[in-house]
Amino acid sequence: MARLRAELALEKEEKRKAQEEVNAAMEKAVKDLKSSKDMGDIKIAFTQEAFFEGFQDCLGWIIKNFPDIDVDLLLEEPENRVGPSHVDAEVAPAAHAIEAAPAIPKSASAASEPAHE
Repeated sequence: MARLRAELALEKEEKRKAQEEVNAAMEKAVKDLKSSKDMGDIKIAFTQEAFFEGFQDCLGWIIKNFPDIDVDLLLEEPENRVGPSHVDAEVAPAAHAIEAAPAIPKSASAASEPAHE
């Protein structure tokens, strides 16, 4: 009986050590990813996408509620773009996000909503 308990204790200790090694490897992998250039590119891509989705939502709201405001200046192509540092990244540049968004004609929004004074 004592021998079984000793074997069980040894097995539990080996399992605990193996789990500690796995945890340490996972922590190192996460730390390496967070400090990598790829993670920086992922953050930039996510931030760009979130910004431009919010921009399009806000722009649509402005056009709907204030049809007399000229928003053409907001849709011009920016001169300087910040993007991922890798050329082969799978992220669409910011200008494509604006071009891909559906255009809301001023006349359609003006006809459906009364003008605010």
